[in-house]
Amino acid sequence: MVQATQGDVTAREAPPVEEIARLLAVHPIFDKFDPVSLLAVAERCGFETFPVGTTIMRQGERGTNAIIVCGSTGE
Repeated sequence: MVQATQGDVTAREAPPVEEIARLLAVHPIFDKFDPVSLLAVAERCGFETFPVGTTIMRQGERGTNAIIVCGSTGE
Protein backbone atom coordinates (compact mmCIF):
# COMPACT_ATOMS: atom_id res chain seq x y z
CA MET A 1 0.00 0.00 0.00
CA VAL A 2 1.30 3.49 -0.82
CA GLN A 3 -0.02 6.41 1.17
CA ALA A 4 0.65 10.12 0.90
CA THR A 5 2.66 11.11 3.97
CA GLN A 6 3.84 14.67 3.38
CA GLY A 7 1.91 17.94 3.73
CA ASP A 8 -1.60 18.26 2.37
CA VAL A 9 -1.04 19.35 -1.25
CA THR A 10 -4.46 19.39 -2.86
CA ALA A 11 -4.23 22.59 -4.93
CA ARG A 12 -1.09 22.33 -7.03
CA GLU A 13 -0.73 22.93 -10.74
CA ALA A 14 0.65 20.23 -13.00
CA PRO A 15 4.35 20.62 -13.78
CA PRO A 16 5.42 21.57 -17.31
CA VAL A 17 5.52 18.69 -19.79
CA GLU A 18 9.32 19.05 -20.03
CA GLU A 19 9.64 18.40 -16.29
CA ILE A 20 7.44 15.32 -16.57
CA ALA A 21 9.62 14.07 -19.45
CA ARG A 22 12.73 14.51 -17.24
CA LEU A 23 11.05 12.49 -14.46
CA LEU A 24 10.20 9.70 -16.91
CA ALA A 25 13.69 9.66 -18.45
CA VAL A 26 15.36 8.37 -15.27
CA HIS A 27 13.20 5.21 -15.16
CA PRO A 28 14.60 2.15 -16.96
CA ILE A 29 11.35 1.45 -18.82
CA PHE A 30 11.87 4.74 -20.71
CA ASP A 31 15.64 4.57 -21.27
CA LYS A 32 15.29 3.71 -24.97
CA PHE A 33 12.94 6.63 -25.67
CA ASP A 34 14.37 9.59 -27.57
CA PRO A 35 13.55 13.12 -26.28
CA VAL A 36 10.68 13.63 -28.76
CA SER A 37 9.06 10.34 -27.74
CA LEU A 38 9.47 11.16 -24.04
CA LEU A 39 7.72 14.49 -24.60
CA ALA A 40 4.89 12.70 -26.41
CA VAL A 41 4.42 10.32 -23.47
CA ALA A 42 4.70 13.19 -20.97
CA GLU A 43 1.92 15.08 -22.76
CA ARG A 44 -0.41 12.16 -22.08
CA CYS A 45 0.42 11.95 -18.36
CA GLY A 46 -2.08 12.99 -15.75
CA PHE A 47 -1.24 14.82 -12.55
CA GLU A 48 -2.89 14.32 -9.19
CA THR A 49 -2.26 15.36 -5.63
CA PHE A 50 -3.46 13.52 -2.55
CA PRO A 51 -4.04 14.53 1.07
CA VAL A 52 -1.84 12.94 3.72
CA GLY A 53 -2.89 9.36 4.49
CA THR A 54 -4.72 8.76 1.21
CA THR A 55 -4.23 5.24 -0.15
CA ILE A 56 -3.33 5.52 -3.82
CA MET A 57 -2.52 1.84 -4.51
CA ARG A 58 -2.37 -1.49 -2.73
CA GLN A 59 0.26 -4.17 -3.17
CA GLY A 60 -1.07 -7.12 -5.14
CA GLU A 61 -3.96 -5.28 -6.80
CA ARG A 62 -4.00 -5.35 -10.60
CA GLY A 63 -3.30 -1.88 -11.95
CA THR A 64 -4.34 -0.18 -15.15
CA ASN A 65 -1.74 2.58 -15.10
CA ALA A 66 1.69 3.54 -13.82
CA ILE A 67 2.24 6.00 -11.00
CA ILE A 68 5.35 8.05 -10.33
CA VAL A 69 5.35 9.55 -6.84
CA CYS A 70 7.17 12.89 -6.65
CA GLY A 71 7.90 15.12 -3.69
CA SER A 72 6.72 12.69 -1.04
CA THR A 73 7.61 9.52 0.78
CA GLY A 74 5.35 6.51 0.78
CA GLU A 75 4.62 3.87 3.34
